[in-house]
Amino acid sequence: MLAKELADILMRNPDMKVETTVHILVPEKELEQRGYKYPWDNWNVELNINDIGYSDKVILLGCNIED
Repeated sequence: MLAKELADILMRNPDMKVETTVHILVPEKELEQRGYKYPWDNWNVELNINDIGYSDKVILLGCNIED
């Protein structure tokens, strides 16, 4: 996604809260040991506006994973 596309979405919805979920693929060995076979671990994360970097035309948004 380009930054201008994200900015357009955010500007059209200024009162909405931004939430993010990170999906991490579970290795097959670990998945076999689980009682349920959902292949993803999901983590809700909070984006930190003070943790933004940029390099080579890429914006990097840092996040904290909530336990």
